[in-house]
Amino acid sequence: ASQEQRALLALWRIGGLRRNEAFDVQWRDVDWHGGRLLVRSSKTASKGKDKRVIPLFPELRQELEKLWELTPEGGPLNVITIERRRAPYLIEQIVFRAGLNRWQRLIQNLRSSRAIDVEREYGALAESEWLGHTAKVARAHYLHVLDVDFERAASTKTTAKTTAQYSAIGRF
Repeated sequence: ASQEQRALLALWRIGGLRRNEAFDVQWRDVDWHGGRLLVRSSKTASKGKDKRVIPLFPELRQELEKLWELTPEGGPLNVITIERRRAPYLIEQIVFRAGLNRWQRLIQNLRSSRAIDVEREYGALAESEWLGHTAKVARAHYLHVLDVDFERAASTKTTAKTTAQYSAIGRF
């Protein structure tokens, strides 16, 4: 994958941007010093939320810095110059070359995975603010319990003390 394709994937997966939002990011929107990224959203503009600010997460920053270094002086204003209509095809090629199975709603699922990550690490308020939707929308479309959640919940480690307590009451 090219560095631009890597940056696009990072905007979707790490930044949690919607499909079209990634194509509207301009280099002037990247606040390297403040560690922030301005995201323009035409989807929520009618609700008075035409933009939001997200953290420049370390993984996202790394991919954008690499792309910035490759961008010539006086280069394009937009971070991503790949044609919007070609992007899903390019991403599917990357998934195929990686030996993964193609899945439905690829870009939305990248965003959904990020919504789950952000909600777990930073809470519901940050998830809604940074991904640009309400908590109700997040619950309905993005947040869900994963198989790993069941595995983690079911794999309790018993200590010797716990085992002794259960044995004493006849549970083991």
